[in-house]
Amino acid sequence: MASEGDNTNALQARIRELEAALALQHTQPQATSTTTSSAMKDLVERDRRFQYALTASRDGLWDWSIGTDSCYFSPGYWQLLGFSEPLSQANFQTIEQQLLHPEDRDAVLTELRTAIANHRTNLRLEHRMLTAKGETLWVDSRCVLVEPDSAGYATRCVGTISDITHDVTTNAALISAKAEAEQASKTKSQFLASMSHEIRTPMNAIIGLGHLLQDTPLDDIQRSYLGNMSIAADALLQTVNQVFDYAKLETGNITLEHSHFDLERVFERLSHQFESLGLAHNKEAQAVDINFTIGDDVPLFMRGDATRLNHIISHLVSNALQYSYSPEILIKAELVKCDSNAIRLRFSITDYGRGMSPQTLERLRQDLHRQPHRTIGNTNGFGLQICKLLVKLMNGTLELTSLPNKSTTFSFTANFEKSHIGARRINDSDYNCRALRLLVVDDNQLALDILSQSAGKLVDHVDTACDAHVAGEKIRRAEQDDRPYDLVLIDYKMPIKNGLAAARDIKTACDLNKKPRIFLVSSLNRDEIFLQTKNTQQTAQPQGSELIDDFLSKPVSPSRLFDAICKALPECLQHNQTTEPEAFEQLQGRHVLLVEDNIVNQQVATGMLRKKGVQVTTANNGQEAVQLIESGRQFDAVLMDIEMPFMNGIEATERIRANELYNTLPIIALTAQAMHEDRDRCLAAGMDDYISKPIKPKSLYEVLCEKLISPV
Repeated sequence: MASEGDNTNALQARIRELEAALALQHTQPQATSTTTSSAMKDLVERDRRFQYALTASRDGLWDWSIGTDSCYFSPGYWQLLGFSEPLSQANFQTIEQQLLHPEDRDAVLTELRTAIANHRTNLRLEHRMLTAKGETLWVDSRCVLVEPDSAGYATRCVGTISDITHDVTTNAALISAKAEAEQASKTKSQFLASMSHEIRTPMNAIIGLGHLLQDTPLDDIQRSYLGNMSIAADALLQTVNQVFDYAKLETGNITLEHSHFDLERVFERLSHQFESLGLAHNKEAQAVDINFTIGDDVPLFMRGDATRLNHIISHLVSNALQYSYSPEILIKAELVKCDSNAIRLRFSITDYGRGMSPQTLERLRQDLHRQPHRTIGNTNGFGLQICKLLVKLMNGTLELTSLPNKSTTFSFTANFEKSHIGARRINDSDYNCRALRLLVVDDNQLALDILSQSAGKLVDHVDTACDAHVAGEKIRRAEQDDRPYDLVLIDYKMPIKNGLAAARDIKTACDLNKKPRIFLVSSLNRDEIFLQTKNTQQTAQPQGSELIDDFLSKPVSPSRLFDAICKALPECLQHNQTTEPEAFEQLQGRHVLLVEDNIVNQQVATGMLRKKGVQVTTANNGQEAVQLIESGRQFDAVLMDIEMPFMNGIEATERIRANELYNTLPIIALTAQAMHEDRDRCLAAGMDDYISKPIKPKSLYEVLCEKLISPV
C-alpha cells in the first residue's frame, strides 16, 4: 500500500513543476506577465487544494480515456481495493477483467455503454468489486461523461468509487428482519382470524338462543337469570373484541361498524356490565354509584360503532375506579354539533374522588401521547392507547383534566351518522303523563338530581326526598293537601331503611287512602333483592314483587321510565303512541336462503328470521346452496357462512356470481370471521354486505331491509 510519504513527495513534485512554470512566465514580455502570473497562482492553489482533498478522501478516483482505454487511478483507488501498490500498466481492461465482480460485470458495462450511446453526462451505480484478496466490496460508483466529440459522444469518463459495504449489509439485514416481521404479523393475523371464528361460533349460539328464549314463557326469576346471562355474554364478547383490537393496533386494521344503536341502551348495558362483573367497587371495596345523563338535544338513535363506544367508556370508568377511590362516577353525553348528516357528541367520565396527584396526572398524559409500542408491559397505558386510537377513528380527541381533592374527568369527542330510524326523544312524543305527581327518593344527591331530571322530562310536578323517613312525611302531607302522589321512584340501597322496606311501609299504611304506585330503582339485579328478601322475611307481610309496581335498573332513562309508567298507568298512553319505531315490516313473506353448516347456528338464525315472518330454506354448505339456486328456486336474499365443508362461502359466491342471472341476488356474509381482511375478502368475492357473529337480530333485520331488491 502506498505510504502517506509517497503521496506527499508526489504532491510536492507537482507543486515544484507548477512553480517552475510560473517562474518561466517572468521571462515573457511584460504585456502578458501580470495576467499570466495571476492565472498560474490560481492554478497552483487549485491543484494544491485538489491534491490535499484527494489524499484525505477515502474515495478512489479514476479517469478513463474512452478512445485509447488508458486510465489514471488515484492512490486512494488502490488503497480502497486493498492493493499495496498500483497494478502495472492498469487500464480500463484491468477494471473490466480483474476488478469488477463477475456477477455484476455485464450489467455495469451495459449501463456505461448505454450512457455513452445516449449522450448522458453522468451515471451512478451500486455494484460489487473484487479486492486484492478476492473479497467482495460493494461500491457507490459515480462518474461524469465529458469532452464530447463532433458527434456528441463523450471521449472521457471521470469517476469516483466509495465503499458502501457496511450500508448494504445493514440494509440487507433490515430487509430480512422486515420480511420476518411481516411473516410473523401475517401468521399472527391468521391465528387471530382462526381464534375469532372459533370463539364467535359458540358465542353466536349462546347469545342467539338467549334472544329466542326471551320470547318463551318465563317467570320473573327466569327472565332475570336470562338477562344476566345475556349481559355476561355481551361482556365476554366485548373482552374478545378488545383482545383483537389490541392485536390490530400495530397494523391499524381496525374498522368501525356503522350500525343503528340507541345511546340509552348503551349506557344501560354499561351499568349492568359493571354490576354483573363486580367492577363497580374501588380499591377500598366501597360501593360506587355510576350515574348517567344524556343531554336533551342528543338524538335517541344514531349510526356508529356502539361496541367500540362501550369499550372506550368502560375502560375509562375502570380507570376512574382504579385511581380515584371515588364514591360516585358520572357519565355524561352532550351534543357538540348536529348537521344534516353527522352528529358530534362529547362524552365525559367524571369521578368525584380526591383527584389525581400531579405525578399520576402527568404519567397518564404521557401514556396518551406515547407511541403504542412503548406501552408494552403497561396495561393501563396500553388500554389508553386503544381508547385514543378508537376515538381518533371516530374523528375525535381524548383529553384528561383533574382538580386536586375534587374530581378527575376523561372526556372525548366522537362523530356519528344520523339514523333513518329517527332522532325523536321521549319528550317530543304525545302522552298524558304531564299531570302526574311524582316523588323521587334517593340518598345519593347526584343520583337524585339525575333521576328527578329524567322524570321532569315526562311530568310537570316532581318532588324529591333524601331518605325513606322524609319520603313518608311528604306522602302523608300530600294526601292531607288533597294532592296525593301518583308515583314514587325509590332507590333500594339507602341507609337506615332500604327502598323495599319503605315500600312496605307505604303499601301497608292504614292512614293513606290513596296509595301511590311504587317503582323500585337499583343498580343491583332484581332477583338479588327479592330472593334475599324472601329468604330473610319471617312475617306474613307482603314480600318482594308484591310491594312494588315495577322494578327499574339504573340508569333510568326517560324512555325506560316512560315504558314503566305506561305499563303501570295505561291511561297515560295515547292510542297512537309507541316507544319503538315501526320497522322491518318489509321482511314479512320474504324467502331467504340460509347457508350454514352449524346446526345450532341454523336454529338461531332461522328463529330470528321467522320472528319477522321470513320464510327460511337452509343449506349445509356452499355446494348445496349453489345447487338450490341453479335449480331455479327463487330467493330474495342469501345469508352465507364462510367456513364450510365441501365448498366454502367464498367459492360458492363466486360460482353464483359467475351466472349473470344472479348478479343482483343479495348475498350477505354471515360469519364468525370478523377480521378486517375477512370483510374485504367477502366483498371482493361479490358479496353485498357482511354481518359478523354473534348475530344481533336488529343488525340482521336492518341489513336485509337495505339489501332487498324491492319492498313487498
